[in-house]
Amino acid sequence: MRPATSEFLSFLREAASQTGTVLIFDEVVTSRLDYHGLQGKWNIIPDMTTVGKYLGGGFPFGAFGGSAEIMDRFDSSDKSIALHHSGTFNNNIFTMRAAVAAADLITQEELQRLNGMGDRFREQATLLIKRSGFKDMEFSGYGSAIGVHFTGSDSEALRELFYFMLLREGISIGRRGFMSLNLMHTEASIDRLLEAVSAFLGSIAR
Repeated sequence: MRPATSEFLSFLREAASQTGTVLIFDEVVTSRLDYHGLQGKWNIIPDMTTVGKYLGGGFPFGAFGGSAEIMDRFDSSDKSIALHHSGTFNNNIFTMRAAVAAADLITQEELQRLNGMGDRFREQATLLIKRSGFKDMEFSGYGSAIGVHFTGSDSEALRELFYFMLLREGISIGRRGFMSLNLMHTEASIDRLLEAVSAFLGSIAR
């Protein structure tokens, strides 16, 4: 949840083009940040892209795509150049039906709403941390993708404490410190999460 800058990704695009290197963007997480993925938002187009279960309606899903020059290698009609691609999730009809249903719910407006809530959370949570005087906690991320980080000698214990305190409040996040907002979250969800962060900081101060 520490996003690369557009300047860095632009540098990679330029360097890959100059050296003839295949540039691959892993958008398993970041594809949720814009209707066209982060590459579309920043207009930095790689040679290949990988995506995950966000595009499968939350079900087990994985896919990759890229330029015609690369994807033509997976055309089995030309045996001389064809690359074989098998996979556990290939032809998963149930997942594809879920993906089609999800596509009707995901709009640019909804993604912008989620990104706005994520930005608001980070901004207000950072203010809570600053006011508490606790210097070993920070939030990172971009839009609806949020990460929490702890520093110092007790960083691992603090991360575990934060995780279980949230769980006690009925809030489940990734145990290693990441959160991803989804279409069901509302501003009330963000307020509840901020209250939990405030309670955590209060317990640490004591």
